[in-house]
Amino acid sequence: MTERLFSIRDWVSTTEGQNMSDTYILRDGKPVRCSAREWGEWMKNKDARRVAYDIVGPVRISTVFLGVGAGYGGGAPVLWETLVFEGPLNGEMERYTSEESARAGHAVMVHRVTLAARTKKGGLEF
Repeated sequence: MTERLFSIRDWVSTTEGQNMSDTYILRDGKPVRCSAREWGEWMKNKDARRVAYDIVGPVRISTVFLGVGAGYGGGAPVLWETLVFEGPLNGEMERYTSEESARAGHAVMVHRVTLAARTKKGGLEF
């Protein structure tokens, strides 16, 4: 059986007009609550949501503003995410409650990816 992923367009159409307390966009670098429709439109701008992106050999490390999140245990919403694509840490993920933490976490993940690669003849082996 093939599963169909629930797309952003599907989600926006089923929640249209609702003011979702767990959807956010960035205004002047700060997360602001918004409607699902406004969030969906804002998320189309990939540059606005990208925090950092690095490539180490064949490995891509991406940190983005998700704009959807709930505060666990009543804390600040978790709105940023770093994800590793390919290599020995493929699928490693960290999430954050601030852009500052996301930027620092991204740098840590780039370092982890670099360390996970074995050095071979002055280069990186994945």
